[in-house]
Amino acid sequence: MASDEVSYLELGLRGVCRVRVRFLGRSGEIENDVMALLGSRGIQATLERLEGMVPLPRRRFSFRYEPSGAVLTVFADGDLHG
Repeated sequence: MASDEVSYLELGLRGVCRVRVRFLGRSGEIENDVMALLGSRGIQATLERLEGMVPLPRRRFSFRYEPSGAVLTVFADGDLHG
């Protein structure tokens, strides 16, 4: 992952201890990179794979915050800043 992607994830997940990571479509190498980054930051992560979503996200990383942590949706074909 590029340094701007790492920075974007670190900022979006600042203060989060648990995250459910949903990879949309063929995520390839980014799946390993994201999970390794979260593990190295001490963030407890669970992984889900989604075949599709309507509408498709415009951003590569989308965050939703919940009382128990966060949900991160990763769409490898999306733009970093939408």
